[in-house]
Amino acid sequence: MNEEQDLEQLIREIPVFGQFPVELLAPLIIVSEIQEFRPNEQILNQGQMNDRLLFLITGEVSVFVDGGFVGKVQEKGALLGEMSVIKRQPCGATLVADTDVLIVAVDTEALLRSGEAFKSLYQSVLYCMYSHVLVEKLEKTNEKAKQFEETNARLKAAEADLRSLNENLEHQVLKKTKAIEGKLTKLHDEVLLPLKSSSALSKEDQSKVLEALEILGPLKDSLTNGLRLKDQKILYCDGAKKNHLVTKLALGGTGALLDQAFSFQELQEKMSQNEYALLVMDASFLEHLEDVQNMQPDCSCMVVLDGHIREHLEKFDQLPQNLRFLFRSEDKKTQIHNILSAVTKVLTHQIFGLEPYTGFGVEAQSERIKSSDQRAELLSHMETYLAESGVRSSFRDQARLVAEELLMNAIYDAPCDPIERKPLFNHLARTEAVTLDAPQQGSFSYLFDGTRIVVSVRDPFGSLEPQTIYKYLKNSYSERPQEINMLEGKGGAGRGLHQIVESSHELIFNLSPEKKTEVISIIYTDKAEGLEGASKIQLFVE
Repeated sequence: MNEEQDLEQLIREIPVFGQFPVELLAPLIIVSEIQEFRPNEQILNQGQMNDRLLFLITGEVSVFVDGGFVGKVQEKGALLGEMSVIKRQPCGATLVADTDVLIVAVDTEALLRSGEAFKSLYQSVLYCMYSHVLVEKLEKTNEKAKQFEETNARLKAAEADLRSLNENLEHQVLKKTKAIEGKLTKLHDEVLLPLKSSSALSKEDQSKVLEALEILGPLKDSLTNGLRLKDQKILYCDGAKKNHLVTKLALGGTGALLDQAFSFQELQEKMSQNEYALLVMDASFLEHLEDVQNMQPDCSCMVVLDGHIREHLEKFDQLPQNLRFLFRSEDKKTQIHNILSAVTKVLTHQIFGLEPYTGFGVEAQSERIKSSDQRAELLSHMETYLAESGVRSSFRDQARLVAEELLMNAIYDAPCDPIERKPLFNHLARTEAVTLDAPQQGSFSYLFDGTRIVVSVRDPFGSLEPQTIYKYLKNSYSERPQEINMLEGKGGAGRGLHQIVESSHELIFNLSPEKKTEVISIIYTDKAEGLEGASKIQLFVE
């Protein structure tokens, strides 16, 4: 069989030419040729001009548009590159052989030039061929569209099933979590807590009870927090759009419902239409705080401040005792973290604990505060821990200064009579020895997570009040600070709080009046030696 007979046979095998009479096939054979391609060889390149109709006889061809794979062609008789011929435009795709490929290429321009007498007939034949091919492609497209619709319907049904399954799973998890939280709360509140001050227990047993409470407390709080935050409504009020974005990023994954206001008028409109669990506002809205609280008395309020604490001390005398506030950090990541932890603490009514300020997997070192003589030992343990963690000596000294002042407060200033609330030891010189009974003992905790030293002291008295903090800080930042403790007949000079503030990058006061007090200091070891931008204070009152 010669090449012409080969071509005729191959063309006859192409569906579109199957019924063509011999007299019409003869001119096609003359202007056609057989082309062979090896794997990975380009057949057509996107952007090139093409005047040949390419019919796939055997093999597989991949189609790429702008370098991206869009499909594969492997049907015998499939037409390749036809749109560039029909529209007389550059190829819209690149064709690459995946396997050995055999193609019959028909030169349409040569066909029309070969017989002027039959030009109209050949044009009609070509148009019929184009129509046949395009109709065939349209049918395949319709079939694919039908398959797509069917697949899409199945996917939607599967999505609905998954959603239902997920909702059921969430319900089961929530149900079990609530059950665990209930049992843990019962164990913590009804079994261990009453034993804390039981006279029937030895001091050793009381210490074990206190240790168990410290272990179970954060677990109970963590479970409770996850249950309480979902679907709670928060209104964030700030005139600066960039701050709204940070708040969105902070609260986006909590399950809480965030609403926004950019002016006091908008705030009033929002609060007249919705009930909110928490109102977070910029300092510029402070003048309207009383009006806001009158509108929704049950709505908790929190203020985000800028700058340094000393710039705001005069305002605090006119503000409610239980106002919560935090200072905005210059670092966006820290700002997001602080807003998230602050909102979580307020909405879950769980303001105590180091959990919001610790890195994942980092375990805090905790010890009981038993006496003034033990202070040096506690500080030594922290020093050793930080040194072994690779913390530089300058930051260790900073942490030691903060810890020493916090321990002094817990030993001398915090203890008070449970009935009359009179201080027990703050009249003593700080050199006099004090031993704390088990119910009077606080806890000293610290950790390092690679970038932050976190130091915490908690006492079981709750004698520290917001106004006391403001009073001591006002004195410290005044032009002529006085030895305020001496004026009030107390031991010490009253400068400890100022030192704690100035030596901390972040300082958190968690206050539960007449119950307990917790002060947490955060020192960033990845910041410069200086404390510019420091004294970012947070205050939470139960």
